[in-house]
Amino acid sequence: AGFMATDPPTSPPKPRDQLVFGGIAALASFALFMAVGAVYFLLGGLLVANLWEGGRKWQRVRRESDQRRLQGRDQRPRVRTHPLGADRTPRE
Repeated sequence: AGFMATDPPTSPPKPRDQLVFGGIAALASFALFMAVGAVYFLLGGLLVANLWEGGRKWQRVRRESDQRRLQGRDQRPRVRTHPLGADRTPRE
């Protein structure tokens, strides 16, 4: 579990995020050990930290795609329609 926590695909790239990731893994490992006392408490803590990191990455990707979609909407040419609407014709 200690090797997997420092593996580049597993851990976040920024030092601040690595500290948070390690703290979450340590707290979750301790909680699992105290609650269950099982042998796999370190891997359980790593799983909790990986779920946190995956959720963080998913939110970032979702936020970036929303920003791209909004920017694309703002860059589309605006079509001027008749004041009465596109499906209505003025009465004579």
